[in-house]
Amino acid sequence: MTQQPDAGVTTARPQDHTSRLSGLACGVSLILAASAALTLVFALLTRSAQRPHWHPWFLVVSEPVLILAFAAPGAVVAIRRSRNPVGWLLLATGCGMAVDNLARAYGLYASHHGLPGTYLAVWMSTWTSVLVSYPIFFLLLLFPDGRLPSAKWRIVAWYTGACAVISFLGSALMPGPPNDGYFPLIDNPLGVSGLSFLRDITGLMAIPFALVPFLLSAASLIYRFRTSRRLVREQLKWVALSLYAAVFLIGTTITLPFASIATALATVLFSTGVMIAITRHRLFDIDRLLSRSLLYTTLHCERDRSVCRNGGHPRPLHPGIRARDGVASGHGIGRRSPPAAAPQPATPHQPSHLRAEGRPLRGTRRPRKADGGERRP
Repeated sequence: MTQQPDAGVTTARPQDHTSRLSGLACGVSLILAASAALTLVFALLTRSAQRPHWHPWFLVVSEPVLILAFAAPGAVVAIRRSRNPVGWLLLATGCGMAVDNLARAYGLYASHHGLPGTYLAVWMSTWTSVLVSYPIFFLLLLFPDGRLPSAKWRIVAWYTGACAVISFLGSALMPGPPNDGYFPLIDNPLGVSGLSFLRDITGLMAIPFALVPFLLSAASLIYRFRTSRRLVREQLKWVALSLYAAVFLIGTTITLPFASIATALATVLFSTGVMIAITRHRLFDIDRLLSRSLLYTTLHCERDRSVCRNGGHPRPLHPGIRARDGVASGHGIGRRSPPAAAPQPATPHQPSHLRAEGRPLRGTRRPRKADGGERRP
């Protein structure tokens, strides 16, 4: 006689595995928070140090907070949907950002005070950008269910992984100081002199190893949208809305002094959109949000264009657009269109002689008197 397995044990194993993954996500989030705190401390201690022009001190101080804001949606997805790799990829991207900033902050502090670990920090700052970009490429490939759109996209996944390995090795072994301008007087301690030609073709090598994987990953979203059902399309629309908001934020603040902070906020918008798409994609009417966002952006661009043409004086955008809610009406700016007639409810068929006598419709109840009796027609 064979012994049947206990049903309670078999059902408890997936729950235990899920709880362990959730605990791992919480632990990674705590480590990420500690790394951001250390980065902020080193940034405050090196306020007077010289930095590249693209990385001013106010951005250095605000980046740890923005990195936590970027990684928080990934932690939420990893805890609530622990078997979905999308949340883990968001969390890995946040960890890459944290390691990149911590390496620069500690390397700058250690180089000015002669502390150990300076060369290690300089070497890490050469390849930490790989930990930021390629998890995003894989996220686009696997969104939203953690699977590739089809078996044919395995070639793209393998190509992206190979590009990540080659980019890591090329950045980690490239001789000379890092390309970001943070440590111009310190060479890469593990640089190979035979790879010095890579410094001259860095921009050219970025096309097949960074731009092409990104374009292929973005194309996978378009392919998935065209071949999926309504549920997946709703999730993809949330990502499209977040990307639209990020591009709009960058475009409107590109000439302002805090444009770098706005760019970091754009990444937070993207991660938030991914979190909503996976956990709460039915919270709002995404079609209405997308249509109104496009409409308001068009109105904003047309108004700015009219201001530029008229020397600072705005003019009406279009005679068919209302100023109240931006809906085309044909009544001019500021005028309200006449209210539309309320739609009449569908009624069943009723002969003409019954309608003339005022009798109730078929299938409806007769009105009752106050004493409960039935009112005669």
